[in-house]
Amino acid sequence: MILRTERNRRTAGVIAVSTEFESLGPKRTQLNSLLMGFGVLTLLASGLSGCAPSTEDQISSGAPIESAPTATPPPTLDGSVAQETTSTCGPSQRDALQHPISEQLLALNRGDFAAARDQASPSFRAIFDAQGFEEMVRSGFPFLLDQSPAVFGRCRITNDTASVEVRFKTRSPIALVYFLVKTQHEWWIAGASPVADSVTGRAETS
Repeated sequence: MILRTERNRRTAGVIAVSTEFESLGPKRTQLNSLLMGFGVLTLLASGLSGCAPSTEDQISSGAPIESAPTATPPPTLDGSVAQETTSTCGPSQRDALQHPISEQLLALNRGDFAAARDQASPSFRAIFDAQGFEEMVRSGFPFLLDQSPAVFGRCRITNDTASVEVRFKTRSPIALVYFLVKTQHEWWIAGASPVADSVTGRAETS
């Protein structure tokens, strides 16, 4: 269904641009429940290889989604930035990673929370039903519901874990990094976190 200040120095899961971002507004308890739902993917903190962005993509709904090149790898779950490697993922790998995120964002644009939840990992779906997922999104990530254009940026992939950065063109630009896991040959959204500024440690999202 789809990116650190003192109150935002933690991960949040859901599944939805510029260089200046403000901080997300969900409460600490809300973010903690999101984190519990998706789980922490510690394997993403090291050894992840960079994915080269493909050409621009557009989704013909209210929220266009595209790919854009970026210079450095996205942060890991703990807010650090992993060393960039020379390895890259091909277009088919990038498409496979972007697909569940795109499907989740499109479902959220339609207000179809059940379909959006279907893109989440099995471990998340075992904890949160559609109603719980809807409450999570509405309280912590309302910008995912306003059909804001989204741009796919940096990505990393290693074995059966991956991360993809998504930037939302809202009034105050927002960026999330999505974490994915591969199960039964398919990629599922395992969580999402605000993109942190590696220099200041401040969240780059609003």
